[in-house]
Amino acid sequence: MINQLQQLFAHGLPDSLKESVQFAGEQNGKITVVVPNALVANQVRMNQHEILRSLRQFKEFEFVYQITPRVKPITEKPKPKNKTSPISTRTAELLLQEAEYCNDEELRKVLESLASHAK
Repeated sequence: MINQLQQLFAHGLPDSLKESVQFAGEQNGKITVVVPNALVANQVRMNQHEILRSLRQFKEFEFVYQITPRVKPITEKPKPKNKTSPISTRTAELLLQEAEYCNDEELRKVLESLASHAK
């Protein structure tokens, strides 16, 4: 039911608001929408009469008289930093010794690079 109302609501919105306004619910003639910022909330308020006029074409929104925008900022979770701990000097020595006996040039470079991360 809510998905159907969301689709109908999207049809009643101006094109400039379709991407950023999400239908949250309807109760007692009031529609609540979720918007990402205050600018979009103000645009919804300014266009409320036009939006309501187009929504009243649908039976589900026939008696709606108000749209209430709720700002819910879109936040991206910060990416966790890679936690690399330095290796011990003993481990670095072992890696360098192994690199001396390695015939593969690329592997030797990698082992030496790893050994450079010692405490």
